[in-house]
Amino acid sequence: MPIAPSLIGGSLPGWAFLQSTQESQQATFETSSDIQRNVAGMREKLSEPFSLDDLMGDRQLLRPVLQSFGLEGEIDKGAFVRRIISDGPDDPSGFARRLNNTDFIELARVFEADSDGLIRLTSSKVDELVQNYQDEAFQVAVGEQEPDLRLALNFEQDIGALARDSASDRSFWFKVIGSAPLMEVFSAAFILPDGFSNLDVDKQADYLQKRGEQRLGSNPRAALATDDGIQSTIRDFILQRQLENGPDALTPGASALTLLSGNSGLGSAGLFSLLISNAT
Repeated sequence: MPIAPSLIGGSLPGWAFLQSTQESQQATFETSSDIQRNVAGMREKLSEPFSLDDLMGDRQLLRPVLQSFGLEGEIDKGAFVRRIISDGPDDPSGFARRLNNTDFIELARVFEADSDGLIRLTSSKVDELVQNYQDEAFQVAVGEQEPDLRLALNFEQDIGALARDSASDRSFWFKVIGSAPLMEVFSAAFILPDGFSNLDVDKQADYLQKRGEQRLGSNPRAALATDDGIQSTIRDFILQRQLENGPDALTPGASALTLLSGNSGLGSAGLFSLLISNAT
């Protein structure tokens, strides 16, 4: 088993602690024998030309490869993964495009075979996949203790590049909608209404743009390309989760809330809102 990260909860203090210790904690995590074995296997097997059959037939390689795209949950869906890759990234009728999932599209793009039926990765692409695997593996380990912190780490890692690289506001929101982890953060941070996912995708994009303008200013995509905009959204996400789940021991004023919640007409939710507003 990999070395477990040290966390102090999923509240804002817990997020601040993780951010301040992440570099050293991840370096320690990456010394785990499981991680080093997978990294060595990826470097050895992905550095030479290989076929889709080679990839799909090697579960010890396929698992970290899928994890490098945040798709570790697909490891037991061999036929599905094979179809994603073989259909390619650009076919409008292919699985990757039809599913409107940026991770699937990127998987299909990276592992697209050449005219000889072989997949050839550059050394820089192998390095990128290895780093993505290590980052994702650390996030998974964090999520085993604090799922919301894993979502925050993923958001922090992905949203800036997505905002910068998207051709327009609309294409940016379409990509966000296609990513379940990003949408979970925005759903809480923007306080999206129940049934939002049942709306037509164009209406979802319109609503996200409007809520983004209310939360982040007139150009939310530009704001989300900056650290300030990213951290503001993560803060809103974590605070909303605290409001939904109740305070933990590290929430400012939590002890007072425990003592007073039974003696005030405000109730615990009202007191918690006051304590959070006073502490931020």
